[in-house]
Amino acid sequence: MWYNPAHIMHAKVIPINPTLSQLNALTSKIDASNGPGACWEWRGTLVKRYGVLQVDKKRHKAHRLALVWLGGERDSSNGVLSVLHSCDNPKCCNPEHLRFGTHQENMVEMKRRNRSNFVIALNTPSRVKNIPRGDEHYSRAHPEKLARGDDHGMRKNPSRASRGSHRYNAVLTEDLVRDIKQRITKGEKRSEIALALGVKPRSITNVLSGGWKHVPWPEGSPLPLKESNE
Repeated sequence: MWYNPAHIMHAKVIPINPTLSQLNALTSKIDASNGPGACWEWRGTLVKRYGVLQVDKKRHKAHRLALVWLGGERDSSNGVLSVLHSCDNPKCCNPEHLRFGTHQENMVEMKRRNRSNFVIALNTPSRVKNIPRGDEHYSRAHPEKLARGDDHGMRKNPSRASRGSHRYNAVLTEDLVRDIKQRITKGEKRSEIALALGVKPRSITNVLSGGWKHVPWPEGSPLPLKESNE
């Protein structure tokens, strides 16, 4: 059987012999109260309408786990084959409603059962379908009301901008950057500055490449765009 290389790249292999705790984690989130022939809906986390469960630090689709662990099926494709629902219920984890199939089979069933995006769009509420688009969009119909240039909030209230040490992932502070720029002006090497200040060389490179513009360079110092010394 031929498999799409793109599907092979993203395939996830499900452990064949789950532990008792893994089985309990799966079954505790499946509602099978409506009987063996009904849909067993997933009551846990959903991603794009499908249930998901983390196993061995990897996130797997719940219905796929159910087919292998509860239905006793084996995936000979090592995670490449899709799991198809005969009930068209993405939350369903009843093995009787599930089977392995190719992506092409899944697309054929989707078209036959009118589950394509086009059909979904036809059934979309009018408030969503009537969203202004193109020339009727607000930005096209009233361009004069858009905040651009000096009218933009970042220009009017620069103090509110999340920059420098106020950034969530900031490594340096304004004082450290001033020290770095003074050292660069004096001709110190990037590696020496990083070692002296206890930071990584790429943090120094960020300053050299134009980052931290709100911290001025020492007076009389040309703004170096790149530094050749290592």
